[in-house]
Amino acid sequence: LRAYAMDPDHPGINYNLGLLYKKCDDVDQAISHFETASPIEGSYFHLGELYRKKGEENLSISNFIQGTDDECQKCQLEMMRHHFEIFMGGDEFGISNFYNFFIISDPDLRKTMEVQYMFGEYQYKMGRPSAAGLSFRCAGNYPDALFAVYNYGLGDLGDREECLKRAALLDHEEAMYLHGCRLMEGTPVHIDMGMNFLQTSKDSRAIMALYDHFENIMKVGSLCQETTDQMEKIFNDLDFRKLMEIGEKTNLSGDNPNPLFLERCAKLYLVPSRILWIKQKLYSRDTTATQKKLWFNQLVLYADDGHVEAQLIVAKIYNIGEVEVEISQANAEKWYRIAAK
Repeated sequence: LRAYAMDPDHPGINYNLGLLYKKCDDVDQAISHFETASPIEGSYFHLGELYRKKGEENLSISNFIQGTDDECQKCQLEMMRHHFEIFMGGDEFGISNFYNFFIISDPDLRKTMEVQYMFGEYQYKMGRPSAAGLSFRCAGNYPDALFAVYNYGLGDLGDREECLKRAALLDHEEAMYLHGCRLMEGTPVHIDMGMNFLQTSKDSRAIMALYDHFENIMKVGSLCQETTDQMEKIFNDLDFRKLMEIGEKTNLSGDNPNPLFLERCAKLYLVPSRILWIKQKLYSRDTTATQKKLWFNQLVLYADDGHVEAQLIVAKIYNIGEVEVEISQANAEKWYRIAAK
């Protein structure tokens, strides 16, 4: 700061102060110093990032463009990413712009995995599947490129399935869901592996696949304590925050989580599973009287919310008198009539 006081227009001093304020998340101060330091290579890249953080997309892009004139690889990459997102969104204008930035970019940048993947998508959009496949393979272990080989049907079936597996192992969300579903069709060992992929994936369909799996187990009547405990762990871990994240992925506008999806998860996927394993614990010999009362009161809450399965269980237990309950006589009789049907 003393050096800055002596020479406030020095580019090097302003560049380093810009880095400091950027690290401290003081966006406006960082922008002010990088603007003064702009002759120094790298300043435009930081300005592009900072203006993007402020939501000023036009200023962000203009700085990235200025940075490309200095052959700044980071700025060139940001411009390719920008136009890549545009043409992947269906805008033909972005295709030619992406290609123009690709051609003028640094040769070393063009060899990187991410750029090879983006160029592969460009080739596929232009109707050149063979060239696209070559670019995707040049991208090596870039997850999106591996998934694109599988998704676009490039190569023989075995090669595509291997690419799907590699993408799943590299945490590609959709690949984890699809690979997990395939494993669920195999042996018990494969099923366990498939469940791990489905539990880790944030793809909204993964929760549905897990629920369908447990529902099938229920239908054939082979639900053991080990499976019940597994269900408890999986569905108990799906807290509201994770549902919000998944809900955001299902909402095309990206503004707010899809309320219908959240409601479906809460009422269709979480509650029935929770009711099922609570029922198992109520009838388990290892559950103490105190624990039974706690589990039963949880079921009463679900019954009050209108869940028929919970109402049936509560009514039967109330009639038998196995658990000391705290529900009204009217509700007990109403639910018992439902159970009797």
